[in-house]
Amino acid sequence: MILRHRTVATVPRSPGAAAGQRALTGTTLSASAGVSQFGVHIVELHPGAQSSDRHWHEREDEFLLVLAGQATVLDNDGAHLLAPGYAACWPAGVADGHHERNLSDQPCRYLIVGWRTPDDVVDYSDIDKLYARAADGQVSRTRRDGTPLR
Repeated sequence: MILRHRTVATVPRSPGAAAGQRALTGTTLSASAGVSQFGVHIVELHPGAQSSDRHWHEREDEFLLVLAGQATVLDNDGAHLLAPGYAACWPAGVADGHHERNLSDQPCRYLIVGWRTPDDVVDYSDIDKLYARAADGQVSRTRRDGTPLR
């Protein structure tokens, strides 16, 4: 199947997302093609926006490739400026909380690919939050001590 970027729906971040995360849009190429074993997205991060809260996955690898503009990756080692052609990788199970920010005055576009395991736990490094997805599809959002988030 051939996908043409302009024919794939672009999805803005939900109104419930944190303020800094609303200024991004994403194109989910994998879902448009019926691919289920890994996720492939093109993200446009607008000036001043960030991709998510800093996080890491227990069971899923992530790979990012900057296509246009500049992204600043913040991880446990600090800030790293990425330009077109630069890539970043986060292996599953490595507690390296990360996210991307656009600190420039121009939009940034990047490709992000992640493995889709049936189950995963996402740890949010700077806040008391865990996201867990069980193999049966059940999802929970809790504090690190297991109490539910509301």
